[in-house]
Amino acid sequence: MGNLIDGRAIAGKVYVDLRTQIAELKSKGVTPGLAVVLIGDNPASRTYVRSKDKMSRELSLHSVKLELPASTTQSELLERVEAFNRDPTWMGFIRSMWRSSRWATQPVSFRARRLECNGS
Repeated sequence: MGNLIDGRAIAGKVYVDLRTQIAELKSKGVTPGLAVVLIGDNPASRTYVRSKDKMSRELSLHSVKLELPASTTQSELLERVEAFNRDPTWMGFIRSMWRSSRWATQPVSFRARRLECNGS
């Protein structure tokens, strides 16, 4: 039988560490930024993106949530990613695409110079 873990307690410890690191960056004049990109209108993806946006704000990160329609083309998406790349405000981004959508068969090639925090 496996061990039962307390996810909330673990998350609490991680957030304490993150808050310390964020405070250190801010003391140097850097506010970390996270861009969250939602493609389509899948309820599970919407919930996931909303939770990441909320977490970013709770951690005092500079945060933006960009919602794009499911009809968004790869080139349109890459234009948005490139715009984030040109802006030094953003240190990472999350893209959320419903796996059973057309994106599952049309891979997206990200050329981001910054960290992709999650490739869900």
